[in-house]
Amino acid sequence: MSSFLQCVETNGGALDPQLAKAIVPFKSSITAKEFLSRLSTQAPAVTALK
Repeated sequence: MSSFLQCVETNGGALDPQLAKAIVPFKSSITAKEFLSRLSTQAPAVTALK
């Protein structure tokens, strides 16, 4: 999970654990694709946030 949080913060995003939402502003579609690729490897951690 710390890897997921680091990925969100590295991309200028923020996580609201009470709302179970991460907000990440992307400057390009390439950055968004890279983030989503990393996110797909962190699926167990994302599920654990719920």
